[in-house]
Amino acid sequence: MFYSGITAITLANTAAAYATAFILCSIIALPSIAQENTDAPDRQITIPDNFDHWIHIGTSNGMTYADNFKMGSEVSADSNKNDSVQGCQHKPGMFKNVYIKPQAYEHYKLTGQFPEKTMFIATVYQFEYESEMSNSGIYQTEQVWGEAAIKDSEAFEETWAYTIFEKGKTTAKAFSKESGCYDCHDKNAADDNVFVQFYPRLKQYSKVKF
Repeated sequence: MFYSGITAITLANTAAAYATAFILCSIIALPSIAQENTDAPDRQITIPDNFDHWIHIGTSNGMTYADNFKMGSEVSADSNKNDSVQGCQHKPGMFKNVYIKPQAYEHYKLTGQFPEKTMFIATVYQFEYESEMSNSGIYQTEQVWGEAAIKDSEAFEETWAYTIFEKGKTTAKAFSKESGCYDCHDKNAADDNVFVQFYPRLKQYSKVKF
């Protein structure tokens, strides 16, 4: 089918207008957050299969806020069964790699706020000093456990929920609010219970001064 010159110009202009509108909407619209963990039956949190494709915001080594934490002490993933402050402690030297859901990251970049359904996943690894391939340094070896934090006020009355995953597991029950994790995040995290101060990729977009 052929179109007259006027019709062709009109169609071209219309197409251009729609394309421009689409681009503007794509730029202005905030990214949507998938409705994950909304129900969270029995306070269960599930690690998404593709979390390792999320945005890596940082890696820490042996960090803790525990006053009585001693060098050489070690915490296993079974600590979550006791809902104790031990669930947030790491043996100094362990590596923690932290990932954030891409939609939440983009939302934070645009607004400086963590939206509902924001989720962080951390993988915790043992460490070794030096090796046959290197004369110095510390490197990651075997994964010990995983951790998760999710902002979901529909599923958790405390809004944020935290848990530890045993090695090889993808589902775990969120800690109770009496857990030391809540108190630690509330007192020490710089922005909305998140340790933004340790993650340069987030810190640059924070509206909180610290």
